[in-house]
Amino acid sequence: MNISNLPNGLKELAKKRRKEDEYGEFFKSDEEIVYAFAWGKTKEDYNFWNRVNGGDFSVYDDLYPAHQWIYDYTGEYQVIADAILVTDADGYITYDKGIKEEGGKISYELDWEFIEAMAARMSKNKGKYPPYNWHKPIEVEKLKQSLVRHVVEIMKGNYEDDGDEFGHLAAVALNIMMLNYQLKKYGV
Repeated sequence: MNISNLPNGLKELAKKRRKEDEYGEFFKSDEEIVYAFAWGKTKEDYNFWNRVNGGDFSVYDDLYPAHQWIYDYTGEYQVIADAILVTDADGYITYDKGIKEEGGKISYELDWEFIEAMAARMSKNKGKYPPYNWHKPIEVEKLKQSLVRHVVEIMKGNYEDDGDEFGHLAAVALNIMMLNYQLKKYGV
């Protein structure tokens, strides 16, 4: 059975398994499913792929009833878990729900409460330093020494600083942010 002759979904899964296979790069050009990857090492197992190779495609729907795949701009197949493929009147494949391509883009999986704690610490020090003081040239060694002092406190199990339960953590993050800025802006 040739991978390109497999129905959508199953074809994408086979290409994904070939790419994941330790010898997949060696067999990259081989479209015959029997040679494309080691069946027994996949999540689906040998019997699944043997049935597919024999033309029984229902095994895919049995195992992955909700999986839908799209080919993104990076050349990868991505699963759409909750969208359903629909063929319109002109034969084009569309989706019953809007999708937003996110492949290759920055994912902001950040702890916004921690970022807020950093901002609160910066605000607390407004009396000490003028706004955006850290944008002006600062001796990198002074920033590193401040960073080390806060890290040492953390290593001793002391997270509280300046009345804030986790003040030393925010201070470390801010010191690293400032150090990063200074090195990028003004060099080493």
